[in-house]
Amino acid sequence: MVDVPSAPDPLPVADAAIVNPDDAAATERSSRRRWMLGIVLTTVLNLAATATTIGGLWLQGRSVDLEYSKAVQEQMAAAQEKISSPEVGDQVAGFGLLSDVMRSSPERQGYVLASAETYLLGQKAVAEKIPGLTGRLDLYVANPGAQAAVDLIRSRNIAQDPGGPGQRAFNLTGMKVGAVRFNDVVMRRTRGSGCHGSWTLWDKADLKDSEFRECDFEAARFVGAKLQDVNFTGAFLNDADFTDADLTKADFSRAVFNSRTKFQRADLSGAMFTGKLGTTNFAGVKSIAGADFSQAKEVERAQNLRNAPGHEYARWPESP
Repeated sequence: MVDVPSAPDPLPVADAAIVNPDDAAATERSSRRRWMLGIVLTTVLNLAATATTIGGLWLQGRSVDLEYSKAVQEQMAAAQEKISSPEVGDQVAGFGLLSDVMRSSPERQGYVLASAETYLLGQKAVAEKIPGLTGRLDLYVANPGAQAAVDLIRSRNIAQDPGGPGQRAFNLTGMKVGAVRFNDVVMRRTRGSGCHGSWTLWDKADLKDSEFRECDFEAARFVGAKLQDVNFTGAFLNDADFTDADLTKADFSRAVFNSRTKFQRADLSGAMFTGKLGTTNFAGVKSIAGADFSQAKEVERAQNLRNAPGHEYARWPESP
């Protein structure tokens, strides 16, 4: 009988660590917490660094703003000092500085315009009077400081006017600014009663709803100006030129004219006249429709009035 070898004994198995499922889950949770904590710490550190940078930039910007504001204040002070000088050249330079301020700091426009307004009401703005060689008209030479102040008003941003574009309502009562150029200025609702504006130029100016009672506008020029509802009561308008002006509903009560006052192509619709018309020449007027001449004197002496366009719709003095 053949001996059959028996099966070999099993190999010894090394002791294996027995892993508890609960311990494995706890280990995974701990690892995840450490990972999330790392992300949070990194984020916090990044945010802190960003905040520090922003804070530094804000402080730097704040410092720049303060320095700029200080520089502007110094420029404004220098401008006022020059404007207060008795030398007209300094006054002009002062308004040049204020012009720079108005451009670089629009929020200070109100202050700048108030300075110009104050100057125009003072004695420094008075024009030089040159007696007329023929004895008919005196001539005036504009004060350069007054012209600089007016140029400042002309160059402003009218969109920033309180009350709406062009509605600042300048107070120029009693100003004396002969021969100054106001061309293209927008100064609606201006209060300028009692002013002296001989030989001033207001071509294409917008003066709607303004008041110029008792003003001296001898030889002033308002060519193409917007003068709707302007009050010229008692104004002296000898040799004034209103060619192409819109004088709709203007008030000329007691105003003084002469034969050289020009109304060519001027719209006088709804205007009021109560003074002496004498030899006033209305040749070429655009329209007098709705104009009121019922209280005017010497209407029949006025030239080219009774047959002016729109005469059939005007009000006339009652026949005696």
